[in-house]
Amino acid sequence: MVSFSELTDVEKAFLVRSRRSSSVYEGERAPVVEVQNVYELGKIVALSFLEWVDANPKGVIALPTGKTPEYFIKTLERYRTMWSQPDIQAEIRSFGYTKESFPETKDLTFVMLDEFFPMLPTHRNSFCNYIRNF
Repeated sequence: MVSFSELTDVEKAFLVRSRRSSSVYEGERAPVVEVQNVYELGKIVALSFLEWVDANPKGVIALPTGKTPEYFIKTLERYRTMWSQPDIQAEIRSFGYTKESFPETKDLTFVMLDEFFPMLPTHRNSFCNYIRNF
């Protein structure tokens, strides 16, 4: 079982916001952090990802295609492009992320979980195209 002290700063901030107990409830096998909607889910995943990148600057990333990562990718891009704006900084800090700058992502490796075959990487439905565009 994971204790509150083992959660990341972002996970702790979202857990406190959810008003959920920090302990695992009966029948659960893993700690749960509840969010209000898909937008908040995109934020926690994006900020958790930034925490992970800080610790793993040459890490390997695998993302599913489709709607699953949509708000994560959109939120991450919003944070990256608007990082220095005071309202973005306030939002990021309110969710427990305290780094001063957006982490460097150029050394990350992306791995495709799925792809249509045969399909050119430039095709609009290609995972490669999706990652490049989003």
